Amino acid sequence: MKVAAFDIQKFGKSELSDAFVLKTLIKIVSRYDIITHHYTLEISTCLGRGNYKEQFMFLYRNDLVDLVVSYQYQDHQSGDEDAFAREPYVLRFKCHKTAVLKDLVLMPVHTKPEDSVKELDKLYDMFQNVKMKRKTDFMLRILVYEDDMLKAVVPNSENCSTSRRPTN
Repeated sequence: MKVAAFDIQKFGKSELSDAFVLKTLIKIVSRYDIITHHYTLEISTCLGRGNYKEQFMFLYRNDLVDLVVSYQYQDHQSGDEDAFAREPYVLRFKCHKTAVLKDLVLMPVHTKPEDSVKELDKLYDMFQNVKMKRKTDFMLRILVYEDDMLKAVVPNSENCSTSRRPTN
Protein backbone atom coordinates (compact mmCIF):
# COMPACT_ATOMS: atom_id res chain seq x y z
CA MET A 1 0.00 0.00 0.00
CA LYS A 2 1.64 3.25 -1.13
CA VAL A 3 0.50 6.40 0.70
CA ALA A 4 1.70 9.90 -0.21
CA ALA A 5 1.59 13.33 1.41
CA PHE A 6 2.96 16.48 -0.14
CA ASP A 7 2.38 20.21 -0.09
CA ILE A 8 1.27 21.58 -3.47
CA GLN A 9 1.17 25.08 -1.98
CA LYS A 10 -0.58 27.69 -4.15
CA PHE A 11 -2.58 25.59 -6.61
CA GLY A 12 -5.22 27.44 -8.54
CA LYS A 13 -6.71 27.84 -12.02
CA SER A 14 -3.46 29.03 -13.62
CA GLU A 15 -1.53 25.99 -12.33
CA LEU A 16 -4.33 23.66 -13.40
CA SER A 17 -4.26 25.07 -16.93
CA ASP A 18 -0.45 24.62 -17.22
CA ALA A 19 0.11 21.38 -19.20
CA PHE A 20 3.53 20.72 -17.61
CA VAL A 21 2.19 21.14 -14.05
CA LEU A 22 -0.80 18.92 -14.78
CA LYS A 23 1.37 16.22 -16.42
CA THR A 24 3.72 16.26 -13.40
CA LEU A 25 0.84 15.94 -10.92
CA ILE A 26 -0.67 13.04 -12.86
CA LYS A 27 2.72 11.30 -12.91
CA ILE A 28 3.10 11.71 -9.13
CA VAL A 29 -0.47 10.73 -8.22
CA SER A 30 -0.45 7.60 -10.38
CA ARG A 31 2.37 6.11 -8.25
CA TYR A 32 0.21 5.80 -5.13
CA ASP A 33 -2.78 3.82 -3.90
CA ILE A 34 -4.08 6.51 -1.61
CA ILE A 35 -3.80 10.03 -2.85
CA THR A 36 -4.74 4.37 -13.85
CA HIS A 37 -7.76 3.65 -12.19
CA HIS A 38 -10.52 5.88 -11.06
CA TYR A 39 -9.57 7.99 -8.08
CA THR A 40 -12.07 9.40 -5.65
CA LEU A 41 -11.62 12.72 -3.90
CA GLU A 42 -12.09 13.85 -0.28
CA ILE A 43 -11.44 17.48 0.73
CA SER A 44 -11.32 19.00 4.21
CA THR A 45 -12.83 22.32 5.20
CA CYS A 46 -10.67 25.44 4.98
CA LEU A 47 -8.15 25.45 7.83
CA GLY A 48 -6.01 28.10 9.45
CA ARG A 49 -5.98 31.22 11.50
CA GLY A 50 -6.46 34.63 9.95
CA ASN A 51 -6.80 35.25 6.22
CA TYR A 52 -4.52 32.45 4.94
CA LYS A 53 -6.36 29.13 4.69
CA GLU A 54 -5.37 25.65 3.53
CA GLN A 55 -7.22 22.43 2.76
CA PHE A 56 -6.23 18.78 2.88
CA MET A 57 -7.01 16.90 -0.32
CA PHE A 58 -7.00 13.11 -0.53
CA LEU A 59 -7.03 11.11 -3.73
CA TYR A 60 -7.52 7.39 -3.41
CA ARG A 61 -8.23 4.42 -5.64
CA ASN A 62 -11.77 3.31 -4.93
CA ASP A 63 -11.02 -0.18 -6.29
CA LEU A 64 -8.41 -0.65 -3.50
CA VAL A 65 -9.96 1.18 -0.54
CA ASP A 66 -13.36 2.35 0.69
CA LEU A 67 -13.66 5.54 2.69
CA VAL A 68 -15.57 4.47 5.81
CA VAL A 69 -15.63 7.78 7.68
CA SER A 70 -13.96 11.19 7.53
CA TYR A 71 -14.23 14.20 9.77
CA GLN A 72 -12.51 17.43 10.70
CA TYR A 73 -11.13 17.28 14.24
CA GLN A 74 -12.92 19.84 16.41
CA ASP A 75 -10.33 21.80 18.38
CA HIS A 76 -12.63 22.91 21.23
CA GLN A 77 -11.32 21.00 24.26
CA SER A 78 -11.77 22.90 27.50
CA GLY A 79 -8.51 24.47 28.65
CA ASP A 80 -6.72 23.66 25.39
CA GLU A 81 -8.65 25.60 22.77
CA ASP A 82 -7.00 26.25 19.44
CA ALA A 83 -4.12 23.80 19.94
CA PHE A 84 -3.77 23.34 16.16
CA ALA A 85 -3.10 26.09 13.64
CA ARG A 86 -4.73 23.76 11.09
CA GLU A 87 -6.91 21.05 12.65
CA PRO A 88 -6.20 17.45 11.56
CA TYR A 89 -8.61 15.73 9.21
CA VAL A 90 -9.28 12.11 10.16
CA LEU A 91 -10.03 9.46 7.52
CA ARG A 92 -10.69 5.76 7.98
CA PHE A 93 -10.32 3.41 5.03
CA LYS A 94 -11.27 -0.23 4.56
CA CYS A 95 -8.54 -1.84 2.44
CA HIS A 96 -9.18 -4.46 -0.24
CA LYS A 97 -6.78 -6.87 -1.91
CA THR A 98 -4.33 -6.96 1.00
CA ALA A 99 -3.88 -9.81 3.45
CA VAL A 100 -2.29 -7.74 6.20
CA LEU A 101 -3.84 -4.28 6.17
CA LYS A 102 -7.64 -4.32 6.48
CA ASP A 103 -8.22 -1.01 8.22
CA LEU A 104 -6.24 2.22 7.82
CA VAL A 105 -6.76 5.53 9.64
CA LEU A 106 -4.98 8.65 8.38
CA MET A 107 -4.56 11.74 10.56
CA PRO A 108 -2.73 14.43 8.60
CA VAL A 109 -1.72 17.68 10.27
CA HIS A 110 0.24 20.65 8.91
CA THR A 111 2.08 22.10 11.89
CA LYS A 112 3.16 25.67 12.37
CA PRO A 113 6.90 25.78 13.30
CA GLU A 114 6.48 28.04 16.32
CA ASP A 115 3.63 25.88 17.68
CA SER A 116 4.99 22.47 16.67
CA VAL A 117 5.73 21.15 20.19
CA LYS A 118 2.20 21.97 21.40
CA GLU A 119 0.62 20.64 18.20
CA LEU A 120 2.58 17.36 18.21
CA ASP A 121 1.77 16.82 21.89
CA LYS A 122 -1.93 17.38 21.17
CA LEU A 123 -1.71 15.10 18.11
CA TYR A 124 -0.48 12.27 20.35
CA ASP A 125 -3.51 12.75 22.64
CA MET A 126 -5.77 12.81 19.61
CA PHE A 127 -4.07 9.66 18.24
CA GLN A 128 -4.77 7.78 21.49
CA ASN A 129 -8.40 8.94 21.47
CA VAL A 130 -8.98 7.88 17.85
CA LYS A 131 -7.20 4.55 18.43
CA MET A 132 -9.55 3.73 21.31
CA LYS A 133 -12.65 5.08 19.55
CA ARG A 134 -12.01 3.33 16.22
CA LYS A 135 -10.65 0.11 17.73
CA THR A 136 -7.78 -0.07 15.29
CA ASP A 137 -4.07 -0.47 15.78
CA PHE A 138 -2.92 0.74 12.39
CA MET A 139 -3.00 4.49 12.07
CA LEU A 140 -0.73 6.70 10.07
CA ARG A 141 -0.03 10.17 11.37
CA ILE A 142 0.91 12.26 8.39
CA LEU A 143 2.89 15.32 9.32
CA VAL A 144 3.19 18.11 6.80
CA TYR A 145 5.60 20.66 8.16
CA GLU A 146 7.88 23.46 7.15
CA ASP A 147 11.55 22.69 6.41
CA ASP A 148 12.69 24.24 9.69
CA MET A 149 10.74 21.51 11.52
CA LEU A 150 13.49 19.08 10.47
CA LYS A 151 15.79 20.85 12.96
CA ALA A 152 13.44 19.81 15.79
CA VAL A 153 13.70 16.08 15.07
CA VAL A 154 15.74 14.02 17.51
CA PRO A 155 18.51 12.29 15.49
CA ASN A 156 17.89 8.59 14.73
CA SER A 157 14.43 8.72 16.33
CA GLU A 158 12.34 8.72 13.18
CA ASN A 159 12.77 8.87 9.44
CA CYS A 160 11.35 12.23 8.48
CA SER A 161 11.17 13.39 4.90
CA THR A 162 9.39 16.39 3.48
CA SER A 163 7.23 16.64 0.42
CA ARG A 164 10.23 18.01 -1.45
CA ARG A 165 11.99 14.66 -1.14
CA PRO A 166 9.61 12.12 -2.71
CA THR A 167 10.20 8.41 -2.18
CA ASN A 168 9.47 5.57 -4.56
